[in-house]
Amino acid sequence: MQNDTFALNAGPETGHLSLRAGEGLFRQVVERAPNAMVIVDQFGQIEMVNIETQRLFGYGLAELLHHPVEMLIPVRYRGNHAGLRSSFFTAPLARPMGNGRELFALRNDGSEFPVEIGLSPIQTDAGTMTLSIIVDITERKRLEGQLRQALDALHQAQKMESLGLLTGGIAHDFNNALTIIIGNIDTVQRSGEVVSPRLQRALDYAARGSARAVKLTSRLLAFARQQILDPKPVDLNVLVGRMHGMLANSLGETISVRLELAKESRLVSIDASQLEDALLNIALNARDAMAGGGTLTIETAEIHLDASMLKNESVQPGSYSFIAVRDTGHGMAKEVRDRVFEPFFTTKEVGKGTGLGLAQVYGFVRQSGGFVEIESSPGCGTVFRLLFPTIPAQRVPDGIPLPVGLVGLATRGEAIMVVEYDAEVRAHSVGILHELGYRVVEASDGRAALLAMDAEPAIDLLFTDIELRGGMTGWQLAREAKRRHPSLQVLFTSSSARAVVPDPARGNQDADLLAKPFAYAGLGRKVREILDRPDAAMTT
Repeated sequence: MQNDTFALNAGPETGHLSLRAGEGLFRQVVERAPNAMVIVDQFGQIEMVNIETQRLFGYGLAELLHHPVEMLIPVRYRGNHAGLRSSFFTAPLARPMGNGRELFALRNDGSEFPVEIGLSPIQTDAGTMTLSIIVDITERKRLEGQLRQALDALHQAQKMESLGLLTGGIAHDFNNALTIIIGNIDTVQRSGEVVSPRLQRALDYAARGSARAVKLTSRLLAFARQQILDPKPVDLNVLVGRMHGMLANSLGETISVRLELAKESRLVSIDASQLEDALLNIALNARDAMAGGGTLTIETAEIHLDASMLKNESVQPGSYSFIAVRDTGHGMAKEVRDRVFEPFFTTKEVGKGTGLGLAQVYGFVRQSGGFVEIESSPGCGTVFRLLFPTIPAQRVPDGIPLPVGLVGLATRGEAIMVVEYDAEVRAHSVGILHELGYRVVEASDGRAALLAMDAEPAIDLLFTDIELRGGMTGWQLAREAKRRHPSLQVLFTSSSARAVVPDPARGNQDADLLAKPFAYAGLGRKVREILDRPDAAMTT
């Protein structure tokens, strides 16, 4: 046996090559092999290596030959390797074990890397030896890790989408029921009839319970990205600055609230009240994570994201303005962090929370064209970043206009067509409008509504749910009704934002909308607002 190779047995298998020529050919094949090749004797000593072995492990030839092969294996794996080699030699007939055995190897510089190894027995004059073919699989493992992350992200996105469809459907149906409940409570409370203190308390409790239910369905719709939003240009610095005092009071004296605002203001198109709710939800969760006190830091900044920086394929490259909320709390383990946006997931005690606050944040941000990032680990606090597309600078109103004025009664005997598939919701709407003094015509679907309008064309306003039954949507009904009666005013209602997405083909960008659930005051104000516009021509 030579130092760096071994002699081939002479025989017919060498063909027309001489023994020396065969050995030379074998040496060239080994040296030019793309993978590391190591021959080890039965005592575990290295007897031959090729050039790729020296390059891969960072050793010279003399540093490898006649040294234990364990020098190429991390210490913690050497016991397993010795057992594997022993079982290989003690088998009745040593046979190739093939590729597929993955383990870690050790370089000269002390770094470890993953390899795939195949073992084959070689019979020589000196006895049975082992040929190890070693493949560096570092890149493969990296790609597998990326693929696994992508699949995990896809699974999480699909799960969140499925949960969104489920919760959105439940919330939509529940809002119809709430419209009836709230409307009837409102009717009793407005009746002016004297009731006993016991009945008055029952009404008050029912009203408060309904208000909580409205908030719950609002959060469900937010998570499902079906909440009806009212986006307008918002300066994030102004919004955060306006919330500073309120947050400080809400979090208590043991928590300090710091602001780190961008030097230059940036605008985003957002529903300001919903963004304020989202920040409050995050801040209250941070308070719970800082039971012994701490610091909550709110930062605003702008960042440009190119395609290589985006993990979520549904997010477009471009300039984003963000609000980062950072706390000094106990942080979250990975298994909690991965589920923190799921509806009804909570780590709080029973009765301490619904598990919908952060789900609402997630849905609101995604529905607004942005995305959420979270960084957290045990003992290191948590950072939430809410990123929204930056919009061009423009004048922003100093304040948010508030609804003013009392509920307007019918002034000229105006006629309103009410179209709603749910009979009880329809009765609720009709009752309010009758009480306000309007003439009302009702229908359960679009086709019935068109027939009624043809029979009584003097209709001033069409009040219709967008999601109707019978093959015609509220959009389609309104388009056909206005074709027949161009001066007709239209008011839509819905509890789902998916039904009211602006669409040039529908011509609904400037549509008037009353979100469900609604009560007496909301419907009365909105109807009067539309009918009192200068361009609202009377048809009566």
